[in-house]
Amino acid sequence: MDKSELIRLASFGAAARLAEIDQERQAILRQFPNLRGQNIGAERTNTQATPNGRRRSRPTMSAAQRKAVGERMKKYWAARRRAAGNGSAAATPRAARRRGSPSRGRRKMSADARRRISDAQKARWAKQRGEQQPAAAARPANPARAKPTRRGGARKMSAAARKRISEAQKARWAALKAKQVK
Repeated sequence: MDKSELIRLASFGAAARLAEIDQERQAILRQFPNLRGQNIGAERTNTQATPNGRRRSRPTMSAAQRKAVGERMKKYWAARRRAAGNGSAAATPRAARRRGSPSRGRRKMSADARRRISDAQKARWAKQRGEQQPAAAARPANPARAKPTRRGGARKMSAAARKRISEAQKARWAALKAKQVK
């Protein structure tokens, strides 16, 4: 008989003994039902259910504890920033390790670049559908959009358009309120 066979037989014996112990436990609990909620002989962890069936949660922190944690974290991050100023790469926050300035902001794409990307994608879709590719180069650039006069592009909604949208929305809300009253 080899070692693996002995281990297999031992595990069968251990499983049988555990079943016997479980039967004995059930018999004792039938005799003494008031012991049912207690976990005698075993340590309870945070993940085990409590007698009422709910999971135990972590205790909440008091205001003083939260303040103490906040102060410790402020000191921690101040030390990290000081270390980053000394050129230590390990202590540098992720944003500062990126190429360029961390306050660079979002990069903007020019209208021409967007147009080229759009035309290239339309050509790919046309090729996929088996159609003739549209003449992207023949399309003239829109001179109104070439140099935006305000931040965010050249589009601006007129006051009359804003008023129409506002009145339409008010009418929708009035219809909805009238429907809810009925």
